[in-house]
Amino acid sequence: PSMYIPFQQQQTAGPWGSMILSVRVTSDAAALASAVRRSVADVDANVIVDPARTQASQMSFQFRERQLVVAILTLAGLVALLEVAFGIYGTLSFFVGTRTSEIGLRIALGAQRLDVIRMVFRQSLIPVAIGILAGLIGAPVLARVLDSSGFLVVPIRASDELAIIGAALLLLGVALAAA
Repeated sequence: PSMYIPFQQQQTAGPWGSMILSVRVTSDAAALASAVRRSVADVDANVIVDPARTQASQMSFQFRERQLVVAILTLAGLVALLEVAFGIYGTLSFFVGTRTSEIGLRIALGAQRLDVIRMVFRQSLIPVAIGILAGLIGAPVLARVLDSSGFLVVPIRASDELAIIGAALLLLGVALAAA
């Protein structure tokens, strides 16, 4: 968040204070930079003028910390999604693997192949489906709680909802592969 505060009212005003001078130009900004430096030097020769930047580069400079935090959190989210996918796959593979003798016995006693597959899928995917459903219901609820408490800077967007649904579909696909 940004807000305008007059320079004389800033806490950092004084010999070590800093400010940003914005100049609107209709021509090349780099060509006008030396004229702006001369004008500032005419007012106060002790003022140090940093290299001129465009508005886009200044915004990028100001938000670089936030962009780094977002990139790190995105990476952490992807690692967590990968860990969950491996956990689901390992758990379901173990579950199905421990029941191979039971499955073999059912087939030996005349159970149809399709019935056995249906049984394995049903018993494997019901807990996964419950977890995915809880996540799909819980994510927007948690987002509202975080938004009302001031932890979210921006509201949940449609792309966020698509990412949540995509993660749920990915986990469902992993569960199907493991079963």
